[in-house]
Amino acid sequence: MNPAPAVGTPGSPYGLPTGITTVLFDLDDTLVPYLPCWTTALDTVTQPLAHTHSGVSGPAIAAAYTRVSDTLWRDYEQALAHLGPTPVIRAHVWRTALHECGIQPDERELGALVADFARQQLLAITPDRQTAALLERLALRYRLGVVTNGDRSTQHAKLGHAGLDGAFETVVCALDTGARKPDPAPFLHACSDLSVAPEQCLYVGDSWANDVVGAHGAGMHPVWICPDTVPAPPGRPPAARFPDLPSCLNALAAHAVRRPARETEPT
Repeated sequence: MNPAPAVGTPGSPYGLPTGITTVLFDLDDTLVPYLPCWTTALDTVTQPLAHTHSGVSGPAIAAAYTRVSDTLWRDYEQALAHLGPTPVIRAHVWRTALHECGIQPDERELGALVADFARQQLLAITPDRQTAALLERLALRYRLGVVTNGDRSTQHAKLGHAGLDGAFETVVCALDTGARKPDPAPFLHACSDLSVAPEQCLYVGDSWANDVVGAHGAGMHPVWICPDTVPAPPGRPPAARFPDLPSCLNALAAHAVRRPARETEPT
């Protein structure tokens, strides 16, 4: 096995551990600024609904969907997991929200809405050349992967629209593996894919509960992406904290040695 590169030098201001070979990332709102795209898409699809269903406004439908989606996905194991495939789950969330607004969609209308919402979310994602360049630089020093709570088709499409689909050696999608973050299982799945130990991994994410707590529980070194003005919740602090992704990627690249070249067969 190649020797592990050091992440930081003694006394590094970043608080990064040594012995790291691998950096894993959350996707939504870490690698891809997803919430603005989600909000834009929601506004886009709810306006036509308001025109075809009298007595309810687009903002009211959007508010109902946001509330229902947050509630159901937060209680995924009890509220949604038993429903089966992700498209069925998404249809259920929309149906529940629309029922709250007095709208009873037929299956054709519901299916079209679910598909259009997914499409509009992807259309709102734009290529991120800065992040792509920083990840390319980082790949000279570490192995890179993604651990996300989404499903494979959707999350790979997001990476593609952001221009990041070629940056990672593994993309673990928790909805397809049976357990979602903060459960240790998807984190450890990535370790298995890359044949690395959890203690060799940094995990970079924006969610304290899913990313910091989850990565720590899996034996990894969590890195929290969060504005400095937001206080850390009570509990064990993360190994490092950065206000945004570019500052994190720059620090990781600056405080690591270049990865040893891969051994090749004599020619």
